[in-house]
Amino acid sequence: MVLLRLPHGFGQQVMRIPTLFWDVDTQLDFISPDGALYVPGAETLRPKLARLTDAARRYQIPVLSSADRHDRTDPEISDSPDWATSFPPHCIRGSRGASRIPETDLERTLVLDEARVSDNEITTGLYQPWPRVLAFKKALNAFSNPNVEQVLGWLDPMVVVVYGVALDFCNRAVIEDLLNRGRSIVVPITDATKAIYPDQAEALLSDWVRRGARLETTDSFLDQLEQPARVAVG
Repeated sequence: MVLLRLPHGFGQQVMRIPTLFWDVDTQLDFISPDGALYVPGAETLRPKLARLTDAARRYQIPVLSSADRHDRTDPEISDSPDWATSFPPHCIRGSRGASRIPETDLERTLVLDEARVSDNEITTGLYQPWPRVLAFKKALNAFSNPNVEQVLGWLDPMVVVVYGVALDFCNRAVIEDLLNRGRSIVVPITDATKAIYPDQAEALLSDWVRRGARLETTDSFLDQLEQPARVAVG
């Protein structure tokens, strides 16, 4: 793997980076057993998530973290949820449950609210030896934040490594949107995620492989990082 070093003048051009880590919704309301929308078994992911974060730090791999930040008036929030497009109150703005778990909580070079910001603001945050982006969202799909599209457009990653929760909801939205774009190799980390409905996980993973995703475990992927001669992209 090549360490990212953004060249002078990056703000005026698109650069194809080798790898982007996408950390999906690793927040207390999803990860902690007492969280408002706990994903079964998610607390067991914390050591894997810590290892991935440490690898990003050691190898200076850019990290895009998406995070729910809801108001109680959001369409997704309901006291009578259908568990498909609406859910019980969770990750409410300013609440403890909206906080990221310590294992994935990084100092950010760029924080993106839901409102569109200028390309100059985005590239200023990305023009760093190690870009770390936090994008807030009010819907399942992180692409509901228009700035996410812009970040991906500037970084144009060859490989996008996806982990976090929940596999069958927010991860699914990210992965399938990336696969539909067809510009990056998408690498779901299978043991760094959990599904709300575990019986759906195998079918989802099989479908993503059919569409071009490359499944990895935390160990297998980190082994490739540590032995770059064995990494084949494409």
